[in-house]
Amino acid sequence: MRVSQSTLWLIAVLLAAMALIPSVKGAFPGEQEGPNDVPPMSRVSPSDSPEPGGLPPSATPSAVVGVGTDLTDLVMDPNRPYVYTADRLRDQVLVVSLATASVERTLPVGDQPVALALNPSATMLYVGHAGERTIRAFDLVSWTQVENLTVPFLTWDLAAPTETELVATTHDSGFAGVYPYVISATNGSVLQRLDPGELVYMDFLVALNSARTWAYLVPSAAAPFLMYSFERDPQGIWTFRGRGPDFGSGTPAARDLAVAPDGRWIYVTLAGGTVEGIAADGTGSGPVGLGSTSYAADVGPTSQFVASAGAAEVRIYDVSAASDPGGFNGFPVDPEAVLGLTGHAWALRSSPSGDRIAVVIGLTDSAWQDLEIVNVPPLTRVRPIAPAERFIRQSLFDIVGRTIDFRLLTDLSATVSLNGMSTPASFDSATGLVVAHVGPLAEGDYATEIRAFRGTLVAIAVWTFTVDTTPPDLLVDPVPTVVESDVLNVSGTVIDLHLSWVRVGSIYAILAPGGRFVLTVPLLTGTNTIEVEAADQAGNVARAVVTTEFRPTIRWFTHATGHFRIQIPFRWSAAGNVTQGGTRFDVLLSRTDPALIVGVSSDTLAMVPDSRPSRILDSIIAQASSTAGVIVFEPVADTVVDEHPAARAVIAVTVVGSPQVFEIVTVVVGAEWGRYWVIIGAATVQVFDSSRGQIEASTATFDVLEATGSPPVTNFFQAYQGWLLLAAIGATVAEAAILGVLMLRTSRRKR
Repeated sequence: MRVSQSTLWLIAVLLAAMALIPSVKGAFPGEQEGPNDVPPMSRVSPSDSPEPGGLPPSATPSAVVGVGTDLTDLVMDPNRPYVYTADRLRDQVLVVSLATASVERTLPVGDQPVALALNPSATMLYVGHAGERTIRAFDLVSWTQVENLTVPFLTWDLAAPTETELVATTHDSGFAGVYPYVISATNGSVLQRLDPGELVYMDFLVALNSARTWAYLVPSAAAPFLMYSFERDPQGIWTFRGRGPDFGSGTPAARDLAVAPDGRWIYVTLAGGTVEGIAADGTGSGPVGLGSTSYAADVGPTSQFVASAGAAEVRIYDVSAASDPGGFNGFPVDPEAVLGLTGHAWALRSSPSGDRIAVVIGLTDSAWQDLEIVNVPPLTRVRPIAPAERFIRQSLFDIVGRTIDFRLLTDLSATVSLNGMSTPASFDSATGLVVAHVGPLAEGDYATEIRAFRGTLVAIAVWTFTVDTTPPDLLVDPVPTVVESDVLNVSGTVIDLHLSWVRVGSIYAILAPGGRFVLTVPLLTGTNTIEVEAADQAGNVARAVVTTEFRPTIRWFTHATGHFRIQIPFRWSAAGNVTQGGTRFDVLLSRTDPALIVGVSSDTLAMVPDSRPSRILDSIIAQASSTAGVIVFEPVADTVVDEHPAARAVIAVTVVGSPQVFEIVTVVVGAEWGRYWVIIGAATVQVFDSSRGQIEASTATFDVLEATGSPPVTNFFQAYQGWLLLAAIGATVAEAAILGVLMLRTSRRKR
């Protein structure tokens, strides 16, 4: 019994040592490759704008309106060619004509006008004051004051979401105006306070989206920057929807605030001189023109360009990708155009058509300022959208492009042509989309052009795509139906002008001249179905399948004195009469990747008091359990091996300092030889489930040799003393590792 007990231990130690050998491979650099680092979304994104060398020359301003005072706000009239600006020092509002670049009239107001707002129909101009608690209303048809609303605060900024309501932010040294207010535009009564759920007192800037259903408020006097968002429901109630983004404690307060006409992005100029784009849906943010100092910004009427102003210039940036559905979260660094100014810029607003920009210029941002009217040059571009790929496999599809510009697109038209032939197309002046439905098209290359016109050609996009609807021509050579090698050469020919790849099984082929390929594919024992695929650059795929059966040559290990034989599995090695730690194995069958062992030991029946296989196996497990960690997973059960009575069980053996090993232990009794055999198939816990089938298949080949009439061998292992076998249980890991290395080398030499 002790022979088999020590065998259990030794099998576990040997297998643990073998498992260590292939695991070393993963420790070398490059053997284990993890996923590529994917950087998190950043506020800094690469620019896709042209290089600065491609900029148009700086433009000369069309005119300077000499004012020489403190201009505190700018509002563009969407219905008339006017810009309104508040003259804080002279207590008046200037009505400046964009057409003549002159002050056409002045509107007398109260003490220190600082905030201007137009009602949605642009028939009323509201003026808030920093020196008195009033908001005045002017009729823009008669140019007369029609209301003087008394309010409980000093105004800092204004917006008009409806014809009858105003959103007013406050500046009050007495801290009476803790929150911004929604007030009546007819009598000044407070309708609602915009409460973000936290105590704040800051001089807020406010801006509305084009639908006037969202209000965005940012602090302009105290840092750090925060943005508060409120939404108006159909009943006129404003609800706080959130705060952020938070750019950090060191971020300065805001200087200017503008919402893109399409409502997708909010642009904030910070006191530090940067312009930040913030997605209205909270999906991202990023700087516009990183590295350029900007004190004011506005969005063009198409939402596709942002203008920012700083030291004696206006810079216009293409942000059209951010305004496209499914666009990106970053913004360009380099401007599309730079417009020269005669002085430092402190505020700006673009006209509704986008052809002019009004800029407040001066030595400081609080005195001796003038108004400069700048002409915006044509910035028309056409961006190809679809087909986006060089090769396509449809014959019917849409050609799509987008026309972008700082100016409105209503005076634009567009055409589409393929290989010089015009094709019908539609143009949406609201979105700039150009769409042409084409096809069915024959296979081949197509030079595509989308042209944009303002009377004459102003922009063009040219690109080429290829229509390819036919899969590659794939021919795979026949393969044998049965092979004795564990590898198979799969060859064939593939023809395609736009071939992308050829794959045989999981291996990609390198083509020889004429489209020939040959790949050596590993086989598993039994039937192997190998798929061959060839794909072209359009995505067309040709497939073929070959099937072969791998029948490895049967190898037997015969132990004449042990009176048995057992098959050596493919790619396994065999060693007979192996002694390890004082224990002798009739044979050890092993493989190293993964580490598996099937060992056979034997003894005479004279050494056991009860020759029933189940009793022998029970005794082996009991003795092993008394000195080691043994867990029985499948209890001892009677079976038959090679028509001989047998018993088997599945156990786990734990050896200190080694991985846990699962063992399938089978005891076979051969009365004709007066012997019994212990067959142990073992694997570490990590690979036992996947390798159990190999172990079972090997054990099932155990074959007892026929008795020749000679008397049974008695006490074959009479030198097998119990204490020596028990000592084998304590074989060191180092001893086992040595045997594992030798077995590994042996297996490599025999391959």
